[in-house]
Amino acid sequence: MSRRQFKSQASSSRASPAPFGGGLGSGFSAGQAASSSAFGATASPLSYITEPPDLASISEPNVIVAFKNLTKKDSTTKAKALEELSSYISALDLDKSGVEESVLEAWIKIYPRSSIDSSRRVRQLAQTLQGQISVACGKRLARHMPRVVGAWLAGLYDPDRTVARASQTSLKSVFPTEEKLRTIWKAYQGPILEYSRDAVLRESVLTLSDERTVSPDDAEAKYARVVGTSVSVVVNLLVVLNPDEISKQEAIYEELLSESKLWDFASYEDAFVRRTIYRLLRVCLTKQRDIVVSNLGTISTSLISKALASDQIGSSYDCSKALAELTVAYPHAWTDAYKAKKPAETRLRKFLKKGSQAGPPEFWNNISIVFSHMPPKVLPHNLSEVGSLLDDFRQGLGRKDEARNNLIVAWDSYLNTTWVFLENLNSDEQNNVLEKAVLPMFEEFVRPSPESCHWPIGPSGLVLCTKIFKRVSETKLDLREPLTRSWTSLAQGVATDIRVSLPEQSKDFGKSQASVAAEGDRFFQLQAEVLKFSPPEYVTMLLSETTAEIIDAAFDILASRNGKPYGAAAVVATMLQRLPQVVSNNKHYTKRMSSFITEELPTLLTSPSAPYLITILYACKDLQDFEKAWSAAVRILLASPDSTIKTKAIRSLVSGLRLISKDSLSVDIGLEQYVLQDFDAASIGQDEHWPLISEALSQSGKAISGAAAEKMLVALTENLTTENKVVPALHGLEMVAKENPDVIKSFLASNESHRLLSNLLLLTESPDDGLAQQSTDLSHKIEAILSKGGEENTMKASILSIIQKGFSEARPDSLMIESLLERAMKMIQQTPLDERASLAIQLLPGPGQWADAIQPFMGVAPHPSLALTNPLGGAVYLIDRSKAEESLRSISSLPRDLNGYSSCLRMASYTVGLLKEADLSNLLSPEMRGEVFRWLTLIILLTNDNITLSGANHIWSEAIPEAEAQVLDFIFDAQNLLSQWLKMPDTWWIQGDPLRTQQHSESSLDKFIEGSAGLSPSAFYYARAFSTVRSETIELRGWHPSQETPWTERLRLRDPEDTFIVAATLTGFKVPISMNKESLRMCNQLIADLTGLDINTNPEKALRQFILLNLILQTHDGIVDDVPQQRIVFFVKHIIPWLTQDQTSLAIIAEALKALLFVLPLIQGIYGSHWSEILEFIAQLWSGGIHTEDAASLPAAHASLKLFAMLRALTTDEEANDDLKDAWTELADALSKGLMHLLKESQAAVSDESNQPLRMVNEILARQISLIPSESLGEPSELYPLLYVPSLPVQQTAFSILHRLIPPLQESLSIEIALSKSSAHLPSELLSLILSPPSLSSVDLDHRSTPLSLQSYLLSWLLIYDHFPAVGASDKLKSDYLSDIKEGDYLTGLLELLTSILGFDRGKPLDASRFDVEQYVPGVEESPERDTQWLLIHLYYLSLLHCSSLVKTWFISCKSRPKTLSLEPWTEKYISPSIITTALSSVSTWAASQQQHDSAGALDDTDAASAPPLQIKTSPRAREIVASYPIDDQLLTVVIKLPGAFPLRAAVVEGVSRVGVDEKKWRAWLLNAQGAIAFSNNSLPPALSQLRRNITLTLRGHAECSICYSIISAEKQLPNKRCATCKNAFHAGCLWRWFKSSNKSDCPLCRSSFAYA
Repeated sequence: MSRRQFKSQASSSRASPAPFGGGLGSGFSAGQAASSSAFGATASPLSYITEPPDLASISEPNVIVAFKNLTKKDSTTKAKALEELSSYISALDLDKSGVEESVLEAWIKIYPRSSIDSSRRVRQLAQTLQGQISVACGKRLARHMPRVVGAWLAGLYDPDRTVARASQTSLKSVFPTEEKLRTIWKAYQGPILEYSRDAVLRESVLTLSDERTVSPDDAEAKYARVVGTSVSVVVNLLVVLNPDEISKQEAIYEELLSESKLWDFASYEDAFVRRTIYRLLRVCLTKQRDIVVSNLGTISTSLISKALASDQIGSSYDCSKALAELTVAYPHAWTDAYKAKKPAETRLRKFLKKGSQAGPPEFWNNISIVFSHMPPKVLPHNLSEVGSLLDDFRQGLGRKDEARNNLIVAWDSYLNTTWVFLENLNSDEQNNVLEKAVLPMFEEFVRPSPESCHWPIGPSGLVLCTKIFKRVSETKLDLREPLTRSWTSLAQGVATDIRVSLPEQSKDFGKSQASVAAEGDRFFQLQAEVLKFSPPEYVTMLLSETTAEIIDAAFDILASRNGKPYGAAAVVATMLQRLPQVVSNNKHYTKRMSSFITEELPTLLTSPSAPYLITILYACKDLQDFEKAWSAAVRILLASPDSTIKTKAIRSLVSGLRLISKDSLSVDIGLEQYVLQDFDAASIGQDEHWPLISEALSQSGKAISGAAAEKMLVALTENLTTENKVVPALHGLEMVAKENPDVIKSFLASNESHRLLSNLLLLTESPDDGLAQQSTDLSHKIEAILSKGGEENTMKASILSIIQKGFSEARPDSLMIESLLERAMKMIQQTPLDERASLAIQLLPGPGQWADAIQPFMGVAPHPSLALTNPLGGAVYLIDRSKAEESLRSISSLPRDLNGYSSCLRMASYTVGLLKEADLSNLLSPEMRGEVFRWLTLIILLTNDNITLSGANHIWSEAIPEAEAQVLDFIFDAQNLLSQWLKMPDTWWIQGDPLRTQQHSESSLDKFIEGSAGLSPSAFYYARAFSTVRSETIELRGWHPSQETPWTERLRLRDPEDTFIVAATLTGFKVPISMNKESLRMCNQLIADLTGLDINTNPEKALRQFILLNLILQTHDGIVDDVPQQRIVFFVKHIIPWLTQDQTSLAIIAEALKALLFVLPLIQGIYGSHWSEILEFIAQLWSGGIHTEDAASLPAAHASLKLFAMLRALTTDEEANDDLKDAWTELADALSKGLMHLLKESQAAVSDESNQPLRMVNEILARQISLIPSESLGEPSELYPLLYVPSLPVQQTAFSILHRLIPPLQESLSIEIALSKSSAHLPSELLSLILSPPSLSSVDLDHRSTPLSLQSYLLSWLLIYDHFPAVGASDKLKSDYLSDIKEGDYLTGLLELLTSILGFDRGKPLDASRFDVEQYVPGVEESPERDTQWLLIHLYYLSLLHCSSLVKTWFISCKSRPKTLSLEPWTEKYISPSIITTALSSVSTWAASQQQHDSAGALDDTDAASAPPLQIKTSPRAREIVASYPIDDQLLTVVIKLPGAFPLRAAVVEGVSRVGVDEKKWRAWLLNAQGAIAFSNNSLPPALSQLRRNITLTLRGHAECSICYSIISAEKQLPNKRCATCKNAFHAGCLWRWFKSSNKSDCPLCRSSFAYA
């Protein structure tokens, strides 16, 4: 066994047998046995004094310890012991060695007592272990079963479920089937009975528990548990075994069941014990009747006399059940067998007074059975006895603790009991009992009052009263008289209450009327229930007479008090609703009602009784005068003054029309006009009118005409587009859809349906989320109405019309594309598969729609700067621009939707979205697919141009920034769609028949090439489309030589009008052309033509040939290598002069420079002046020939920069041309200035964020400038404005230059400031850049790049901190710069911005563990958001490093609690460790050179040289600096502690060891050091310098004491007593001891008298 199983290990010596053969166990057993024999009996196995088991034979010491622990008193110890024994049994190998016999014997002896332990855990573990041991022992257990079977089976009935479950589990582990378990009950019946008998009859509280260690409550609980489980075992034996088996142990049964002690447990205080006794009695009544009969007196006394008088909470049902069964079986148990002194009926009445005592409803059923079978002589025989017993009965069921759900059964039992008593009384007594004990329930139900609280009928009053009525009317007894008197009295009371109800002036008027109405409702509700069971005629007559009395009283009071007592009207309305047959079957009532509704009711409709009067009116709808009464009521109501009562009355009157058929009444014109007036008021937001309108619309054809209803719906539809009427209109439509869906159906069948649905869909896109959701819900409701009514075609046609109009029109109120797609997708999903092809045609734009939408944009000429980005390159220069301005004006006036989309873009976006989501491609015909392919290709080109250059064609409005991101998504989806179409399987390139398959792409290519003729803008777009599609098709599908003829013919076209066709062919067929010599031929021809061309006479031809040549050079790599070098030399020398001619256009210059870019590397070995000429031209071009703010100059600027980069690369080649090198060296300065000039021109340039050509120029310009030497960069002041240029490359370039220039300048400036003793200032140009931080609303980090305003602001701050010198530089310079920042309050803006962006204002700051806070490298992070976050964190670090005092000031004054609560711990976690490391490093640096620092300060050189330095120890882990100064053999020590959030929290200076200075001066030194840190921007060296200076100055001039020969005394004081004669100083303490020892007051040195004071 492991140590973990037994913590208290027994040693072998203690566990081994004693020398004489008996260990501790055997000795104790022997002693106990002797004791037992002395008294002549052995102790019970359940008793606590049972002798312990013999453990001497057990071989395992740990098991012995466990068994001994089981005999201890502590339940935890016993539970632990049982767990250890369980582990021991589980670990045994049953195949090799089972359970030792000695272990089994010990367990059998100790188990019974453990199974009844007070601890639930011990009992549970004991039952579990019993099962384990039984399984392990197998058949060996059989001989021990008689000793344990009783305790084992008793565990099944333990009140604790866990113990009972454990017992059940252990038994099933040994006896797995029900049959085997039944056999156990049968085989061991004797031992089981003996166990139970002994436990019940012979055990007591004192024998089971030791009163010295067990509390009385625990002892009682244990005893009750033993008795209860033992009796339960006997009960189960009687139930399970048959009579023959039971008879075998009849003696034991008789012994047990004849004991009065057993039956006295019926009144035991424990409910569990009582329940088991009652169950035993019930079983004995069937299985042991003879024993019951022989002991009936004992049982009767125990059950009736004692049990009924005792508390039965928890056992009341079992008690009543046993009592009922005993009474049924042996009624004389109440008479002859009953021997107690007090009468049985007295005990029963006491029992009844207590109620069910938390018992179930069946308790009262049992009481009813008891009374019905009780001997007549026990029942009450006179009126007083009956009344007294029934009073007790009512008192019991009326107790506060009686469950409400028991009442119906309890009162039913009460009635049954009452009828039992009535049969023993005479007629008068019966009537008396009925009137006093039963019929008052009517009064209690109908007219409850505080005086009748002893009749707690609860919510079951109606059922009870109905039962009473039925039983009284159907009984054989003559009870008619008391019933008539009681019911008549009740009706008179109700009538009286109606007449005397409080007037309107009373404060309790409402309460009084509500009471009257409730009374009437209950009265007629009961009457209606009585009439359901067809009562005798006299009952029907009685009800009719009393009803007449109440109705007459109500009508009289209504007429006399002008309808104010509305309770009376409510009573009449209730009667008509619950008893409609009263009016229809009685002519008197019919006449009276007709008179009332025609003459009196209309005049009372403006009274408080109006709602009930209208109910009365419609309840009389079958009367002949109803229409006359209704018309009069409407007329009088409309003529009455406006009031709340009038409004409610009209609404109720209209609402009641739902009970009337359409043909019964005609529409009242006055009522219709009133409703229309209310509609007008409701439409402007007066919501109180909507309920009436809703009711009127729901009663269309009765309250208002159909035309009026449609008029209101049309108005509601129009109001959906009116801003101040939208909400009321939605509210109204919701009511119509809810109240009268048929109105919606008929309305949608009209011409207005399209407008209604369209307006609703538009509202679903409202920025108001509530309004959008409300519109969506209403739209879904209308669709559901139509689908339920079979109007799907109407709905489909309406939706189709909305969709077609939606994608073809662009207006501010147009539906969003997403809404159109949602509707279209829903239609497709609801359409059968075989009908989707025809639906797709209806859902997609037609050819005419495409052409009309795209035509205005095809006439817009692309900007020349797009030569840098489109595949046709410089061909854009050749476009005819004669109508460019007119085209731009025409498209600027085109309508747009809310997103700024034109109809062209809306159509394309919708089409792509639908084809993507619905997968309709396979359903389209080749012709239609070709149309869609062609138009989408052109629109993609247009949108790409507008993205490349903002405003290039205005296909969408650039004024909406969010639109660009949506357009990018559209382009991505559209390109994916077209690529998928191009990848469709096909074999046309093998068969040589391009029209056989893939018809959509081929037919589109044919149309593209046809449209490319000419030089119009549309021809250029068609040519680009052909080039793009053809090149992608060849790349995807390959090329076959049989297809060469068309393009070879096109390449030979010479007409200028065909230039776009040639250019498209060159770029589209670049792969097959590159494999053909045609391209080389064309290249040689173009170079030759240009070499012989005079540009002055034919510049257009030169431009055209340059464009075609460059297209060949760009698209066909290496083709120029096959051109003769001499031809290239002539070509270069011929075109260089063109560059410098004034009449040469920028287009030609750009194309010429591009051509040189390709051909110059081939002649790099050719010497000549052409190298210097090219470089001179480039320098001149940059210095004034081009301007980057002019977009037309961008192609030339880009070509010149690329050519410059290529020439730079050539100069670095090992075999570089000497002429080129010389020219480069000579013109390097001019070229550098030219580059800087280009950069400075960017100050006036437009933003390149939406101008890709400009961005391309700026990027290559930035790369070239980064290679310029620092000395050629110029003055920083000229570059500061570039930081705010709206171009990321320009900003980064300017920052990079300044970042290189500023730090070296600070070194020289530091020396200059020190020499001149003047002040330094940050550049004003740079300070102006940080004056106003960008607003948080303008900062969008989710954008594809960092906002330029934010980027420039943050880079400016980096340059600010570049001005702060490094460690060891001038503190004066730092202080001056800090003053500048403080004076302008610049840092506040930065800190507010960065804390907001980094999430401090939300209390959820960014995790900075992923960033290096001490340095920032631009461009490392791919995400603009992460790059900005890194930069902000780094700036915060720099702010704390250089401007900590300002940051701390801001932090203290910050009013945002989330910021301050989150910033400090975040700083402590991520920033402060680096700051503290830097601070400690500065201290170490200062400590190494502190002599120099002090010699430059206030101390004299001699003092500085002679004074020892401070001893400095830094502790990074503890964040402390310990500074010590040696004085004699002692150390003066100060510690500077840095808080975790330093420098947001101030450093703390504390004294550790004070030496040679008094307390006051010591505190002053510490305060001075603390102030030095605060006033020096949280720098620590100044505090240390101040401390050393104070110490040195204090000790200066102090010699050692001539008595102790020390400077510092034992009291840590300096010599402070000086002799007036010899001027020597002494310690006060030393001098005092000298005087005392010498008994003189003379100076120790000069012996003159010493004035000590």
